Amino acid sequence: MPRNPRLCFEGAFYHITSRGDNKEKIFYNEWDRKAMFSLLKEAKSKFCFRLHAYTLMQNHFHFVIETSEKGTISEIMHHINGKYTKHFNSMHKRSGHLFQGRFHGVLIDKDNYLLEVTRYVHLNPVRAGLVEHPEEYKWSSYRHYIGLARNDFVDKELILDMISPDRSNQVTMYLNFTKEGLKLDFKKFKDGLYKGAFSPKKKLIPNEPKYQEIVCN
Repeated sequence: MPRNPRLCFEGAFYHITSRGDNKEKIFYNEWDRKAMFSLLKEAKSKFCFRLHAYTLMQNHFHFVIETSEKGTISEIMHHINGKYTKHFNSMHKRSGHLFQGRFHGVLIDKDNYLLEVTRYVHLNPVRAGLVEHPEEYKWSSYRHYIGLARNDFVDKELILDMISPDRSNQVTMYLNFTKEGLKLDFKKFKDGLYKGAFSPKKKLIPNEPKYQEIVCN
């Protein structure tokens, strides 16, 4: 059965997930995660995308990416996953596939769902039972958002500006926004997201030539 093509255009927002083959680990240690960070920086330089949020789990990862005219989401993820597989296989003396098929990408309606998706990504370690509070998890962008760490490859400004135009209270408001998320039914949210319920319709794509709709695999 042929794969469905991906809808691609400049300025698109995606929630990306990629899982290990047979749900096996794709991150064994700190060095693996730091290798992924290096690849994210390299890919950002090459494709000029914006990384709004990330969480690296043991057997999968989440990215929230905004594309530019320099590369489609497929080109970005082929670069990252391909190079990471080479790193992982070399580091752990293995061969073959690392990821379970191609990555999973959901096109996000920025105005209605971008904040929700970012919160969903940051709360993933809590829902998995790895930590009690999201700021305790070292391998997500949440600590960068609230000023406990610095990730120079994460673009947090858009999300925080959506929380509040007043930069003096953005961190407090994002903290409260995230805390409120712990009360939500995230299984229902995830099911709706993965079924495309939160993806924008074609009419949301701007009409200017630089946003010309293209289909990429």
